[in-house]
Amino acid sequence: MTQFISTVVEGRTGIIELDRPKALNSLNQEMITGIREAVDGWLDDAAVEQVLIRSSSERAFCAGGDVRSVAKDDAAGFHQSGDEFFEEEYGLNRRLATYPKPIVAVWQGVVMGGGFGISAHGSHRVVGPKVLAAMPEAAIAFVPDVGMTHRLNNLTPPEGYAEQLPEAGALAVFLGTTGWRMNSADLLATGLATHFAPDPQAFGDAVGAKGLARALREDAQEPATALADGVAGEPSTLIANAQLISEIFGEESWLEIEQALAAASAPDEAGEKFLADARAAVKNANPTSLVAITEIMRHARHTDLATALRNEFAVGAALRREPNFPEGIRAVLVEKDQSPHFEPAAAADVDPAVWREMLES
Repeated sequence: MTQFISTVVEGRTGIIELDRPKALNSLNQEMITGIREAVDGWLDDAAVEQVLIRSSSERAFCAGGDVRSVAKDDAAGFHQSGDEFFEEEYGLNRRLATYPKPIVAVWQGVVMGGGFGISAHGSHRVVGPKVLAAMPEAAIAFVPDVGMTHRLNNLTPPEGYAEQLPEAGALAVFLGTTGWRMNSADLLATGLATHFAPDPQAFGDAVGAKGLARALREDAQEPATALADGVAGEPSTLIANAQLISEIFGEESWLEIEQALAAASAPDEAGEKFLADARAAVKNANPTSLVAITEIMRHARHTDLATALRNEFAVGAALRREPNFPEGIRAVLVEKDQSPHFEPAAAADVDPAVWREMLES
């Protein structure tokens, strides 16, 4: 269909395969348009009962949006192209969230940013045993977007797991500010993943060959079953550190969270390692983003997806118009020296009222 996407109908399944492996399937304008055209084309096709989105590579489902060109234009003062890119991407997110047929995503490898946007709002998210999933936007001076401020505040854990996880609002702030790398067990326990497949590629093939219902019965497991059987790999780090996350990231402002994180201690070595990793995760993040993320996550507790996307666009557009955004892209994605120079350099010098007023306007 396009250079980086192929589409085919197998049985009664419309299959979209992302095929940009060198870029870990990062979404460019062409891919976003291609996905939109495919799902629109199958909308009224009675022969297509469900849509499957998968990757041609085990390394990554999708590592996010291709923001390098956006940052380059922003640095030169040309913001319109970036605005149009995100408008079209968020439009696709809304389309998938309201699509009347099942949307089945097969997660394996890297799932980040925009990769969540084309999958997390669908009906079925099937995860394999080897996944690294995150919303790491704070490191590039941006904000979690593609509707994930709403999604992370409205998790649907399997029965018996909600009480094992951190408090919902604190968990959303934690994941958004630290860009925490979630494993398969984390995704299953939070309900971000709806099923587990020991062999994700085989599951995707089975949906086309057998249909969705049969593939789910024969080639996948319910989250609680997979977690109880221990087949999802490493245990959930979110469950293991639920109390620390709730206590620290449940504070009302980023400055309070930062202070609580610095002062926190854990009762055991594993907890101390978690705290060290969390501190390291925010050390090189953009302080302005950390403040903005805390505010937008708090606000998203009380909004629907459409409102969340509008707020993400507004906050993201404001952040993109600051020099910190191209600097973050440089440090993380271009030169990869992981040594950004952000201004202000401290969260204490960022006024959270600016972001609160933007969200309330």
